[in-house]
Amino acid sequence: MKQNSITILVPVIPDRVQELLSQLAEVKHNAQEGIARDFDELALIHYARWVVIDHGKSWINDDQKREPKLLFVIDYDGKEAEMLSKICEKSSTILDLIYVFCTDYPPLNIITDQARKAFLHDHVIKDTAVYIGAPGRSVLQIRKEKKLRNYIRAFLDSRSWTGVSAQTVVEAIKTQLTSSTEFDFLKDDPIAMPKINYPVLILVGLLAILLLPIWLPILICWMLVLHFFYERKDVNFTRKRSQLDDDFLTELEKYEDWQNQNQFTQLVDMKEGNVRLISIKFMFMLSNFLIKMIFNQGKLMGIPTIHFAKWVMFEKNSRVLFFSNFDGSWQQYL
Repeated sequence: MKQNSITILVPVIPDRVQELLSQLAEVKHNAQEGIARDFDELALIHYARWVVIDHGKSWINDDQKREPKLLFVIDYDGKEAEMLSKICEKSSTILDLIYVFCTDYPPLNIITDQARKAFLHDHVIKDTAVYIGAPGRSVLQIRKEKKLRNYIRAFLDSRSWTGVSAQTVVEAIKTQLTSSTEFDFLKDDPIAMPKINYPVLILVGLLAILLLPIWLPILICWMLVLHFFYERKDVNFTRKRSQLDDDFLTELEKYEDWQNQNQFTQLVDMKEGNVRLISIKFMFMLSNFLIKMIFNQGKLMGIPTIHFAKWVMFEKNSRVLFFSNFDGSWQQYL
């Protein structure tokens, strides 16, 4: 089953931001305590998060007044319409508790599942580039494989295997598995995983070589213009990690690291100029191409611990969001 990702951006009623943050803190607490199972029961959502942005400064020294917004990011199996329908049908309570603080959310006394779905769909913003660490592996498949792994582990731990050959151990595992109907899915044909598309890569490589006299001078000129007429005129940030308060960093890391798998959310403002905009859009286009053609084997630039990652441009391409779900701690990821 194909995995997809969706980003939903909704304005928050300005004087209700703190109420929303309190409600989200309660949702997080319930998730940590294992209480909030609304999304787990759908069996199609890999990761989901809510993030409130623009209720403070967008970046250091930012003096622009911003309107608060709520981001909802979901990585899921299947089609968008079906996923939204199931969320609005099965998780309506949690949606109402959160979106009641957002602008134009339908009144709770008359709201319907269809109205919830329409509201979320109307606030979808387009993803710019998306990476999926395990294409084709659905939530249900992952759960089955987890159960299989734990079953084998328990079987191996249930007795001593001293002096038993590895081949005999493997045969014993197979016999044990075939005696249980829980793992009949092992008899099914293996799910086809994507492969590196060498024919397309070779074709693109040959075209790049053939057109080298054309694109290389253009690229060099473009980089020189970008450097001398844009980057050299910028005032770089002067605030570095060593200048940040250690207590603040410690608190931030504790907030970010709360599971074996964690998330990273980053919001940045684009520098001005069409040259920069064209440059970053080209890089995103190149990234999408490489993700589909090469980085479809479970590693992104050699990193195997990233499950989902994506970039989103919004507000007329003036700002960029980056999202990631990964194994391990925040510092390890960075």
